[in-house]
Amino acid sequence: MAKTPKNVFDDTEGDLPGEVAPPPTPRQINTDLPDVRELRASAGRHEQSRESMRRETIVEDGARSRADYIKAFAMEMYNNILPETPKIPGYHTCWVSTTNASDTPQRREAHGYERVRPEDLPGYDHICLTQGVFAGCIGLNEMILMKLPVDLWHAYMKISHEDRPYEQENTVRDVVRYLQETARDGGGDVYLGAGTDALMRGQRRSPTFSE
Repeated sequence: MAKTPKNVFDDTEGDLPGEVAPPPTPRQINTDLPDVRELRASAGRHEQSRESMRRETIVEDGARSRADYIKAFAMEMYNNILPETPKIPGYHTCWVSTTNASDTPQRREAHGYERVRPEDLPGYDHICLTQGVFAGCIGLNEMILMKLPVDLWHAYMKISHEDRPYEQENTVRDVVRYLQETARDGGGDVYLGAGTDALMRGQRRSPTFSE
């Protein structure tokens, strides 16, 4: 009787010639592979070790500290953000857009504003514009720095945030009084809400403006 030929397509053998070994069970497969939690823990330890070595290298280097790297990264990532408005004694300073169609630098200049130049503010020459109409002025992208004598600024603030609002309040008061008088002439009355009642009773308050 002829022997059963060995399966030439199988690279595994059983106990007998020509017998294919049974596939491993799931338990056998899992026990043969590394534990996933152990791999993650090992990777974490390796990354912590690399970070520790990197920090030690930065500190020992002497040329650049960890704080230097962080500062350099911040400057690189956010160098298009306007710095805090610098102070000039005796002046109010502000950033003015050169692309705004209504509030233009020329309009500001008509009210006494001046363009700030490096000689007015030492230490800011690194953001001095070098091209265009505003060349020679301290600026960044489409914004330029302008200054206004502080006494003028206080006067403008009083007009914008005290005089004009008070005029508008008086207009509302006149309308309410007219409605009240008209209602009374007809034998009626006008009941005021809490906000309108407070407005009718309110007195003018002068705000304080500071730089």
